[in-house]
Amino acid sequence: MKQFNKNKAIKKINIQQNKSTYIKRLSISLSCLFLLICAILFTFAKFEANSNIFSLILGNVHYELTTTIDKIFLGTTETNVLPEAGNGWEFDNAVCTNGATATWDDANWQLNTTYQGKKTTCNLYFKQYFVLRGNANNINSTLSSYNSTSNVIDKGHNSTFAYDRTTDNNLRYVGANPNNYVQFNNELWRIIGVMNNIYDNNNNKNTVLKIIRAESIGEYSWDTSNSSINSGYGINEWSQADLYNLLNNGHYWNRTSGNCYNGTNNATISCDFSNIGLTNTSKAMIYNATWNTSTLNGSWWTQDDKGKASQIYIDERGNNAVNYCTDSGCDGIVRKTKVVGNVGLIYPSDYGFATNGSNTLSRNECLSVRVHSYTNGCNTKDWLSVDGDPAWLITPRARYYYAAFSIFKSGNLDDVYTGIDMNDIGNHNQYTSDNRNVFPVVYLKTSISIIGGDGSSTRPYILE
Repeated sequence: MKQFNKNKAIKKINIQQNKSTYIKRLSISLSCLFLLICAILFTFAKFEANSNIFSLILGNVHYELTTTIDKIFLGTTETNVLPEAGNGWEFDNAVCTNGATATWDDANWQLNTTYQGKKTTCNLYFKQYFVLRGNANNINSTLSSYNSTSNVIDKGHNSTFAYDRTTDNNLRYVGANPNNYVQFNNELWRIIGVMNNIYDNNNNKNTVLKIIRAESIGEYSWDTSNSSINSGYGINEWSQADLYNLLNNGHYWNRTSGNCYNGTNNATISCDFSNIGLTNTSKAMIYNATWNTSTLNGSWWTQDDKGKASQIYIDERGNNAVNYCTDSGCDGIVRKTKVVGNVGLIYPSDYGFATNGSNTLSRNECLSVRVHSYTNGCNTKDWLSVDGDPAWLITPRARYYYAAFSIFKSGNLDDVYTGIDMNDIGNHNQYTSDNRNVFPVVYLKTSISIIGGDGSSTRPYILE
């Protein structure tokens, strides 16, 4: 007779009692295992173990669940890495299977597709454009090879440059609206060009970037005076001008508020630069430069050979002082032809060289006539032309001791004493005491480089 085993009997009874519990636990475990296997299979089916797909995910490309990116082409070169925004490439087109349509979101730098079928794939094609990098010397060196073959350098994406072919051979942005925006002073400025042989306050010359504020800081007098001096119309001597002081020593430079000159007989208005004045960071980036304040040849506005941009450039850098008056009531001040300062205004030649022609004239044809004649349409492809009220320039007018140059909406470059612009017919009494738009201009130190951005207004160049 088999001996009764008490422990085995008890264990058998417990197993029978908990059978339903074990079955339930086993079912749950098998279900979890099944779901895990499905998830793994789905992941591999979606990405097809393709390395370039994972690179694209890291590159922030967006696509529908069943759309994948097969190939990326930078020009004719195939790659598996999406180019970074603002790094010299822009989206050209996409070719997708199953009739799917694709659009590129440039702001977020991603692809959006409309799903048309199972396992849709797309090939992306990018084309190259030019992006500035480095300091002024690096940029000049990069583009110098183009100088011998072409007057205009077009690298796409609205990046158009031209050498001015002066003795300094400066590289300038040209055209109606080039991508020359730069972030400076926490606002948008624009690059005039890479300027050679710019002297500093120690008489050392360097190659530096020249930039201009994209928007006017307001309308102020170039200079004004009391009624006993030049009848209250001001003095066109830049180193003593009210506008020079505003930009270099006054409220704009110090980022303060107060009163600014705005009319004849030392008239003033309230002005506030506490938000748009220069920051300490920006001031530390500015090259303390020598500004040329010589006048132009007296025949500049009647003779093409005297008034074209190349000759104006020479005159600006000459030693032609304003012919001042010494009679009773006149200022008797000897004008300087070179002034050291941090902030200035553009020259007449800057405006002249910025054209890229007109609808009927080439750039060379526009440069062969007087800048005064840019009313012929040469201003339509000149990004330094003005859309509204006239803007001040730094150059004083020869012979007239209370006149300086400005640009008019019509495209006309003229002095504010004798020039009458028909689109500005209601303002004939034009003197340095008149109110004109002010666009500050600075040179950047040689150590400052462009490190990012593509020059557009939405992704301006970044300085460091």
